[in-house]
Amino acid sequence: MKKQKQKHLRLAKTFLAIFFIVFFLLSFGVLTAAEKINISAHNTEQVRELEYEVEEKKLEIEKIQKKLDVYEKNLENKRQEKITLQNELQNIAEKIEQLQLEIDKVNLEIDTTNLEIQSVLLQILDKEELIDKQKKQLGELIRQINFSDQKSYLDILITHKSFSEFFDGVTQVEQVESSLKKSLDEVKILKQELEKQKNVLEKKSEKLNKLQKDLKEKKAKLDSQETAKTYYLIEARRSEQKFQELIRQAKLEQQEINNEIVSLEKTIRTRLQSKGETFSSTGQLVWPVPKNVITARFHDPDYPFRHIFEHPAIDIRAGQGTPVKAADSGYVGKIKNGGATGYSYIMLIHDDGLATVYGHVSKIYVETDTYVNKGDIIGLSGGMPGTSGAGRLSTGPHMHFEVRLNGIPVNPLDYLP
Repeated sequence: MKKQKQKHLRLAKTFLAIFFIVFFLLSFGVLTAAEKINISAHNTEQVRELEYEVEEKKLEIEKIQKKLDVYEKNLENKRQEKITLQNELQNIAEKIEQLQLEIDKVNLEIDTTNLEIQSVLLQILDKEELIDKQKKQLGELIRQINFSDQKSYLDILITHKSFSEFFDGVTQVEQVESSLKKSLDEVKILKQELEKQKNVLEKKSEKLNKLQKDLKEKKAKLDSQETAKTYYLIEARRSEQKFQELIRQAKLEQQEINNEIVSLEKTIRTRLQSKGETFSSTGQLVWPVPKNVITARFHDPDYPFRHIFEHPAIDIRAGQGTPVKAADSGYVGKIKNGGATGYSYIMLIHDDGLATVYGHVSKIYVETDTYVNKGDIIGLSGGMPGTSGAGRLSTGPHMHFEVRLNGIPVNPLDYLP
């Protein structure tokens, strides 16, 4: 009998707590659909406007892409044509126009991504407001439950006219439980949606950073093409015959440099091994100049002088006279000072068949048959047309950086951090 009374008392206490919850829900209610609409209404219109602008930008991007496809097809055909001064000028002029279109396209993509980010931020704001209000409502429910738990049965009986009024809440137990569960589920769903939108925002921000990096690279390439165009325009004042002679000399010079590097490297490695000398190379290269925009990539199909020779390096944008560091510890195998009109470079030999070449240098601070440590300053960058060490063909101030494996050029980006 005693256990049964205790059971009834616990049941009554539970009904009491539920009664106050019901009363609170009926008085204040959980966040309603109307309230949700009111919270987000001020942002909904802005989101729609942003989405409309995004669609407009995407249409503009599609139009530019169609023009780019035409340019790429024309350039591919021209790459097969005979090298003449006129053809080179036309190729570069079209390449400049293509790059300008690509820059316009990237700018539009940046604008589009920024608009999409704004839209997501507004949606995140809505979700955070909804979650905040839901938390407040649930907090009030918990407060009411705690309050009801502290009241005595005598207090309840005094404040109600009849037991039937007290037990009316019992019939609404299932409804209350359902409302509470729904409210909690809504908070859970809102949080999931919020996390999802924050992930979307993070990806769009990453995309934006990549687009901005691409834009810098395309602008740098445009500058290189403009420099090449100026060079060819100067040559255009001469005869086609002199231009062909220049092409022949440039190809010959490039081939001689390549053969010299390959044969000399083998000779030096054999000599050092016979003496038992070892290197202290780390195998981990560092950037020879501060990491910056790459104006021409390894075997870049858009390299302005690709008809003359394949680009065996990466060109890193660097101001004239920037200190050049040894990418790794090694042996100075070759320095060549081209003087006022020739091509100057430094070759370092490292462990495991690796060698690095630093081209278009304006100053050389090392001597052959000496060792350098990783990070040592070995010279100054150059590349400005007409300056010491730039050589016959240069696309403006930069660091021409080669990595060779057993004498064969490989992509430096595979070895740089």
